[in-house]
Amino acid sequence: MITALVLLVLCVLAGIIWINLKWGVVLLVIVSLLNTFLEGLLPVEADVVVGLIVVTRFLPQLFLHHRWKRSVLDAPVLILVLAGVVTLAGLAFKGSEFFGETATGVLRLILVMAMSLVVFQIIKEERMIQQVLQVFALTVTAMALLSIVLLLLGVSTVRVGQAEITVFHRWGGIQVRLGGFYEQPNTFATPLVLALPIAIAFSLIGKSRLRRVLWAAAAGICAAGLLLSQSRSGVLGALLGVLIMGLVLVKSGKIVSLLHKGFVLTFLVLIVLGATNMIKPVIERLSVEYQMLQLIGVQEPSRFVIWREAILLAYQNPLGYGAETKHLVGKSLGLDQKSLHNVFIDYLTSFGWLGFVGIFILAVTPVRRLWRFICSTTDAEWKVISAGLLAGLVGFWVHNLAHSMIYWVAVWLYFVGVAATLRLGYISKKGVSL
Repeated sequence: MITALVLLVLCVLAGIIWINLKWGVVLLVIVSLLNTFLEGLLPVEADVVVGLIVVTRFLPQLFLHHRWKRSVLDAPVLILVLAGVVTLAGLAFKGSEFFGETATGVLRLILVMAMSLVVFQIIKEERMIQQVLQVFALTVTAMALLSIVLLLLGVSTVRVGQAEITVFHRWGGIQVRLGGFYEQPNTFATPLVLALPIAIAFSLIGKSRLRRVLWAAAAGICAAGLLLSQSRSGVLGALLGVLIMGLVLVKSGKIVSLLHKGFVLTFLVLIVLGATNMIKPVIERLSVEYQMLQLIGVQEPSRFVIWREAILLAYQNPLGYGAETKHLVGKSLGLDQKSLHNVFIDYLTSFGWLGFVGIFILAVTPVRRLWRFICSTTDAEWKVISAGLLAGLVGFWVHNLAHSMIYWVAVWLYFVGVAATLRLGYISKKGVSL
């Protein structure tokens, strides 16, 4: 029954997309953020299905009326595709039993990246960029708010059809942490890290006081959800990102407004943490003492030990090990398998030095270009939005120094928002259409 209902919804979405392609992009953002929830109900990934519908709808227009627009994503995408192909060729030559699993991962990544490049071609207006970013932030806020409400009500699991979702739990056997509908705290933190500075940005440029207050409240909800997840890398990344955002906006005349929003945000966060009785657990997990215990690896191998073993493996095979990586690292640590907990080292070991170059360019180039755009633009509104995007990217990559969450359609749609914003700087200088 549930599966039939969701399939019906997907058919309705397909009809909407075929009628209005711009709405299709907005719907893709929403579905991509809810994908994990929908994934338990469908035999296919809903975000990929909706993405393919959008791509199919746009391709005739691209071939007939459009010229391919270059973006900051083109170079890293091409390098990552090449890295995946080279790794697969190496595994095929060795006759590796992990070839099939690696091929599945590579093909999915290529599909997600290709869809993001096509979505970039669809975005033609400044207003549409803002709409995509606003929908992204509002969807994440709604997800965080629902998770916080369930925590307040003491509803730890939600069952929908055959799927059972754990909203909060003692992940790691330490203390209660909020995982939301992503069912894992560190994963749950990822969209919050991206959405928080966007919400702050729109709270600064809202056309009315009501909008500014609502966006400040959205930022407070995202910040509260992030703290309740107790994701140390996520909290650190978001903090650094927002700090950089503040420093960027010092000269723009928005710093006073940003401080006001900061007070509102802090007030909301304290209310939520107090209502959920989570102030003490959050403080304990984020304390210096706890970090030191984790660094020395009291209960399990520390991140530094894991990274050392992975880098040693990378030196032995510059083409990458693909899906075998986690098993090889685990074996070196006396375990069955072990995640690498670092996106750069993960790609270095899994897809070789070429994969590392691709992910490094993906991380560095948009940040550098955003900084240049912020410094050069005279548009106060886009300066603030770009500062929010910069904060989101900084937070995301800092968070991924301890994780590897780059396969999501939602993450790549955020990258599309960044790339489209950067094109604004290009067209303002060259006088060409977006």
